[in-house]
Amino acid sequence: MNIGSVVTKLRNGDVQYALGRFRTVRSLYGGMRRLVDGPIPVRDRSPTLFPDADVKLVVQTIHKEAVFVGLKLPTNVIAEIDAFARSEPLHANYDPNGPTFRYADIRRGKTPDGRQVPIGGVRDPARCPAVQAVVDDPVLRSIVTGYLGH
Repeated sequence: MNIGSVVTKLRNGDVQYALGRFRTVRSLYGGMRRLVDGPIPVRDRSPTLFPDADVKLVVQTIHKEAVFVGLKLPTNVIAEIDAFARSEPLHANYDPNGPTFRYADIRRGKTPDGRQVPIGGVRDPARCPAVQAVVDDPVLRSIVTGYLGH
């Protein structure tokens, strides 16, 4: 993110996003949250989509490499999310309030009215039970908590 983007975000009132791009700000925020929230809770042992995940290793890898590529969603979860996305009205990612279209209507990256749509978005994707299962997954939540430190 360049300084122009940061200034634009600040002008638009998106202070937390703009300032959150800076490591010092994120570290300060994380430290304050740790003081307020107390110790990081032990991982919930509820059923998970990632039973073999080593949370500590994942968090360490993300800190070191900025990404971890070893987690894989079960194929049935992928299939459910795919079917949901293909059946829902989509919107252009850059225009969430614009006209909608269906996945099947896209030809060569364009809607029937000629708009280019490199990415289609679904309104409220958490309506899909498989998406909500990913959001609520205790292992993923432990990874996020471990990475953010709160």
